[in-house]
Amino acid sequence: MMQAYDTDSVNDEHGFPLEKVRILIEELTLKRKGNKELISEKGILMEKVSTLEKELGEERIKSQGLEKQLEDQLRNIKMLSRGNKDLDELLTVGRTSNVTWSLGYDGTSSKGGTRFVKGTNSDENLMISNQQQHTARMHLRRLERR
Repeated sequence: MMQAYDTDSVNDEHGFPLEKVRILIEELTLKRKGNKELISEKGILMEKVSTLEKELGEERIKSQGLEKQLEDQLRNIKMLSRGNKDLDELLTVGRTSNVTWSLGYDGTSSKGGTRFVKGTNSDENLMISNQQQHTARMHLRRLERR
């Protein structure tokens, strides 16, 4: 006749109950399997981190290039502004405030509608224009020396 044994009362050679040893072995096996999955997941995540770090480096390089380009554009705009100011100054050099012969201005108001004025081409205007050009050239040379 077979005798029924209480599995908790059956001990291994070290005196541990066999059922508890079996449960501990199953838990250990599950934990090892879980560790393998975590190690695999860690590898995948490390690859993603590496890829993202590489992309970040590329984006930083691109950003630095764009910042330099922006600085160059701002510098060019400032130079153009200074150039416009210098050009305005050159164009007004030697010109008196009461010059009325340019652009068809005759010194009267135009309340009566559109009025066309005949342009002049006198030697006097040509002489004044030459003087203004000479003065503007001299002023430009002074500006270039700065």
